Amino acid sequence: MSFKHSGFATLKLPNGGIWKVFPDAVDFEAVGGSERGMGEEALYSATYQIKDSSNAPGGEWTVSIYPVNVLNHVSFSPLNGAELVSDFDYEIEHEQEI
Repeated sequence: MSFKHSGFATLKLPNGGIWKVFPDAVDFEAVGGSERGMGEEALYSATYQIKDSSNAPGGEWTVSIYPVNVLNHVSFSPLNGAELVSDFDYEIEHEQEI
């Protein structure tokens, strides 16, 4: 089981500019999870910044899959003044049984 993100996210920059973030620029990585009441929770995270600079605007996305095969929650934490105007589209990808 995994998920995919598509479309694009739109960030408003501190200077008022608008920046589109495309899915191929944001790589989600598994960052943990835990056993909970309805099974395993899986957490994924990705960070994006406009430039390779620690003070560049951007954000961090966190995706929770819980219970298994259910997209539970997506959160965005802004970096250096960026605001999330619109987010990616997310969906669970189910593996087909052979």
